[in-house]
Amino acid sequence: MSEERMTLTLRDERGAHAEIVRLWCWCKEMISAGADVSISARKSSRSTEQNRMLWSILTDLSEQLKWPVGGQLVNLSPEDWKSILTAGLRKEQRVAAGIDGGWVMLGQRTSKMTKGELSDLMELAWAFGAQHEVRWSVTSLGRNNQPPDAAPARRREEQGEPA
Repeated sequence: MSEERMTLTLRDERGAHAEIVRLWCWCKEMISAGADVSISARKSSRSTEQNRMLWSILTDLSEQLKWPVGGQLVNLSPEDWKSILTAGLRKEQRVAAGIDGGWVMLGQRTSKMTKGELSDLMELAWAFGAQHEVRWSVTSLGRNNQPPDAAPARRREEQGEPA
């Protein structure tokens, strides 16, 4: 048998057709060899570029902001900021009892987010960072070297309008 797993990304009709034919050939080979084959399809999740940018944003927050934890202002890890922001994006806070006491905050896995959901999370982070005067590194900014809507928000604030 060849590879144990096959992953496809379909972007356009013509290319998708060729990839589906390739998938069928692979499935046929697996089935002929006696293996069961499971196939599922879903919208693509976040891109590698989005993932790199997200972790850069989270690192900027962790290096520049102190946040109240246990009654003290502390620097949080990028992972902690991810938990805080995903809870903020979902507008829910799930808390579970720890196995040895205490409490554990449950966040959403960003690896399961769609591209649109991850874009929403980054926009939330940029807005939060702007409120707390975070200076973004180049890798935390979009292609225009500026968070989305940052300039219009600043102009509205300068004109005395809510951001």
